[in-house]
Amino acid sequence: LIALNQGEYESEETENKIIDAVLLNQTGEGCWNEWDDTIQTTANAISGLSFYYNTNEKVKTAVDKALVYLSSAQKPDGSFDAYGYGADSNTQAMVVTALSAVGIDADKDDRFIKNGISVYDALMSYSLGDATGFGYNDNITKNDKYVFTLL
Repeated sequence: LIALNQGEYESEETENKIIDAVLLNQTGEGCWNEWDDTIQTTANAISGLSFYYNTNEKVKTAVDKALVYLSSAQKPDGSFDAYGYGADSNTQAMVVTALSAVGIDADKDDRFIKNGISVYDALMSYSLGDATGFGYNDNITKNDKYVFTLL
């Protein structure tokens, strides 16, 4: 859906089929789950559906339910743990991107602030001191696997 919305591809029929398939796979909890990862998968689904959030009532309902799920899955330190073995910068970035895609400020929306710490704060906690990028699971070692660069 994200790719199809980057140009004028006359792909409305395909987009509608994809939207229907994505909505069909949302769980009763409001998340999407691929490889036992509900956080990143849900963030990706929200990002893809974001293009239709304000024009398709079924999409808006599904995304709003997913946002409730994400808020409930956020850890007390503001972070998200996608795989159950600790938070990482990739997961935080995916959630921040999804929230931004539907017009939510990840640093100011109360639903995504726990104990005074936002998911944006959680993401920035991985920022390297020399401002050259992010670590994957700390703010000391630049992420070799997933390269993030601060703009």
